[in-house]
Amino acid sequence: MHSVRLVFVLSLALVWLVPTIANAGVNNWTNISPPAGDVEQIVFDPVAPQVVYAILSGRLYTSGDGGQNWRPLESLSTPQNIRTIAADPSKSGTLYAGSMEGGITRSTDAGVTWRFLGLSTETVIFVAVHPEKPRMLYAVGSSHIHRSTDQGMSWRAVSERGGAEMLAFNPANPSVIYAGGFLKSTDEGATWHRIGSGYSYVAVHPQRPGLLVGWADRAVGTSTDEGYSWTDHFAPVVPWIRTLVWSVSDANSLYIGTFYYDGLYRSTDLGETWAPSNGGLTSYDVSYLVEQPGNPGRIFAGTGGSGFFISDDSGATWTPSNKGIRQAWVTGLAVNGENGTVCVGTSTAGFFRSSDFGQTWQQINQGLPMTRVREMTIDPLNPDVLFALLDDDLYRSTNGGDRWEAQAPLFDQGLTVLLPVPDPQKPGRWYVTGHYSVGEGPDDHFLFVTNDRGEKWQRTSEPLPAGAGPLAISPHDGRRYLLSSEGLFVAQSPFFQWRLSSPLVLTNLVFDPVDAKKIFGVSESGELWGSIDRGGTWSRIELGGGISDLAYSNSTSGPALYALGEEGLHHSDDSGSTWRLIARWPGSGSPYRFGGSIEVDPSRPDRVYAALGYNGGFFVLEHAASLFIPRLVSNPKETTGLALSNRGDREATLSVIAYDQSGNPIKESTITNPIQVTLKPGEQQAMLASDWFGAGLQSRDVDGWIRIDGASRTITGFASALSADLELLETVPASHLTSQTWLFPEIDSKRTELRLANPGAETTSVIFELRDEQGGLKQRTSRSIPSGGVLSATAEMLFGSEVLAEDSIWVESDQPVMGLEYETDGKSYAKALLSLDADQAAGALVVPQYAVREDVLTSVTLVNLDPVPGTVYVRVYGDDGVPAGRERQVTIGARGKARINDPGFLGIDPAQPFSGYMKILSPNVRVTGTVSFADPSQQHYAAALPLVHGGATELVFSHLVSTTDSFTGVAILNTGIEEAALTMSVYRPDGELLAEKQLRLQPGTRRSSLLVDYFPELVGTTLSAGTIQITSDRDIAAFALFGRNDLRFLSTIAAQVLR
Repeated sequence: MHSVRLVFVLSLALVWLVPTIANAGVNNWTNISPPAGDVEQIVFDPVAPQVVYAILSGRLYTSGDGGQNWRPLESLSTPQNIRTIAADPSKSGTLYAGSMEGGITRSTDAGVTWRFLGLSTETVIFVAVHPEKPRMLYAVGSSHIHRSTDQGMSWRAVSERGGAEMLAFNPANPSVIYAGGFLKSTDEGATWHRIGSGYSYVAVHPQRPGLLVGWADRAVGTSTDEGYSWTDHFAPVVPWIRTLVWSVSDANSLYIGTFYYDGLYRSTDLGETWAPSNGGLTSYDVSYLVEQPGNPGRIFAGTGGSGFFISDDSGATWTPSNKGIRQAWVTGLAVNGENGTVCVGTSTAGFFRSSDFGQTWQQINQGLPMTRVREMTIDPLNPDVLFALLDDDLYRSTNGGDRWEAQAPLFDQGLTVLLPVPDPQKPGRWYVTGHYSVGEGPDDHFLFVTNDRGEKWQRTSEPLPAGAGPLAISPHDGRRYLLSSEGLFVAQSPFFQWRLSSPLVLTNLVFDPVDAKKIFGVSESGELWGSIDRGGTWSRIELGGGISDLAYSNSTSGPALYALGEEGLHHSDDSGSTWRLIARWPGSGSPYRFGGSIEVDPSRPDRVYAALGYNGGFFVLEHAASLFIPRLVSNPKETTGLALSNRGDREATLSVIAYDQSGNPIKESTITNPIQVTLKPGEQQAMLASDWFGAGLQSRDVDGWIRIDGASRTITGFASALSADLELLETVPASHLTSQTWLFPEIDSKRTELRLANPGAETTSVIFELRDEQGGLKQRTSRSIPSGGVLSATAEMLFGSEVLAEDSIWVESDQPVMGLEYETDGKSYAKALLSLDADQAAGALVVPQYAVREDVLTSVTLVNLDPVPGTVYVRVYGDDGVPAGRERQVTIGARGKARINDPGFLGIDPAQPFSGYMKILSPNVRVTGTVSFADPSQQHYAAALPLVHGGATELVFSHLVSTTDSFTGVAILNTGIEEAALTMSVYRPDGELLAEKQLRLQPGTRRSSLLVDYFPELVGTTLSAGTIQITSDRDIAAFALFGRNDLRFLSTIAAQVLR
């Protein structure tokens, strides 16, 4: 192993309490990261310098006490992937931020809320405010330098970028501005001219403004004439400069922070000599340096991975200050499973350990010469034994990480090894692959073995196949699998005679805990592969997007397989045959959504930990095989119905629980709660809530919600809101998805009831934001929801009479919740819609049903989820896929909303009946939305559904009605570019197949018909319950409507996706 610079890291006994860390979120992620992160910028409030702002991995943090305590600024309007921030020099709390996605936003309340200003088409690299004229702003974009003279309301490109990465003002005359590159302006940025050098960065001496330092990578130069001439004798002793800053309090001092872990250097003689200044630093990748205004000698250092350090003696010594930071770049994780112990390794901060499931952390780096962790693993039979790679060096701990020791002395000189792998059949035996550096030994890869958990290692005799990587060992028969750049090799124990099993180049393997023949692996390009013959042959499994890691859990209900991919966390309970997406990536606006790793807690197999790489943060979720219905009511005017269906091939036993608003199970002598429901394969049960839970539910006013546990992927369901005379009837599907960000797009101040159910184990805090049509923030309020409780409030109760139909309501919670909006007049008009996940959006959406009739008003609502405005292209098509009318452009403001309810706008004659579908394309921003159908007066009936993005190959409608006075209609759209072959099946409530039909749909075509038109043999058959299932060999979109023939009511049936 190669040698390292022996700058030993002191063991830290500090324990940080991470604010707002809670229990694992139900079916969604909770950030429990240790206190570290990749600092990109630090800015002080010029008016109140105890207030500090910082960017870590594109996320904004703030401290109100000079960096002692930090908290994330994570409001719904906070821009995504922030690249740069600047503070107004005259107004405390006024900030400007530039985003990697483009655009500049402003906050006037210390980062709580933000408003988009402009430059949506450029990535903003640097933003600055004129020191004396705060209405004047500057932005370095990806192609130009821009200036605004009206606080960002309008912008003008004043120069090409010319390689500039930042701007610097002359402190004595701020009309003079420098742009690294090297450009200079003498008229407040109105015009620019090139001078001197090509340095990308520049720093102006605070007391001698004619003295400049410019740098780029290793190149450093000085100028004593305001940048017109440069000399390169100013040569620091470090190889790569990441940041440079003059001392404000000492005219002769300046500081340099470096890339590649060379630390921090200080000069006290204007750069003539330099000395390391790393006392107390545990990270030597120094990314940002700044002196606190009004506090001479106090310097903040941001690091690449280890967060913040503060010096109160001009850089001589440093103290970490990361309380509240949750942005660690976790590179390795090891889950003990005993007493809540979790260990993680980080990119530059070394190791952290938690003994309470991530609520508090202790840094454990004793014995380490450096802290750059690549990977780590744990002995499954002796959790005190840990192995880790730091760079290319192997370390071991035998006491749970309290102390680390190098394994290099146990190997030959010049040998580099990978991470060891335990033998699941031989306690204490581990294997590791390694190779020699050029000139240090044989030009081969070898396998090494230890029988005493790393006390000594022995090389096996024969070289490994070329390109040997890590080893994987079957827990069933001890077969060794070698992952190689040449393919997958296998050897049968105890002999190591390797043979090529497959040419697939895989990065990891997992073995089915029950079936010895089943193996799953991920290829180097992110493809998921499965084998049912011990790796002899492989089949690709499509999950959508790249997959980065796999993990098995082995609970009492059987093994389950998890896959972490670009879409999020997928789950399979049938050995990989079928999958369900149970949680999306946290903060899905991030552009870095591939990579990362997962581990399942062996003692709590429904608890999954995830390290998501560059994005920062360490996450946990509690997977619940549950469905949630946020609304349960029983009163004289209305009651709730519940239908559950089992589309699987195994009997299912469900536990159905009714909770009140406070989170308590509803109890009464004549109420049974919870209830156990057994569904045979194919069976549906549909009843009123009082029939499910008992007659006691009718004798009292009930307002709560329903949770269904034990619901695997093939269990579907829905709830209905109905009156006794059926003048009022609407349905909403049960869903397993939860989120911390929800959107309510359909608003009526008095008639719209918003509901949020909290399935988690802790009280959650919720913030509601009311936004106008352009996305502007009108009001902001907060509530809390107890564990197991549900919040119910009308828009007027939350925001008063200011609410308009053009508004939308955005919700953010600190724990995952489930939402629903319900609009009713309490008589005949009702419209229910699950709230839209504000992290789930797309650039292409479809409306499978768009109708123009004199008795039906079709309205499409679009919401822009991004903090920049965008243009959306909308067009309708006939059932044959031929465009109808004309394409229209719709501009939607940042976080804004647009509604299309006039067919004439789309070029469709409102006097002529039309039935087709709509396509919505958004090339620049993410959009989501709904389609609703109502009578023109919006007094008698209504129904709404979310817009569809993507497609599915197996769909279920959990209810149907077909009688002499009621109908069910189904619309099916082929969203792809190939012909789709479909099977449409209708089942009775007992699971008996009633009718089945094969259909073929050409690309871009649609079929929309009544159920009895699809199946003429059902004419005259009375059906008041049942299910419809559609399977297809290509992705399709579909939804259904049911109602009375006279349209006294109309209700939607959302398609529930099985795969």
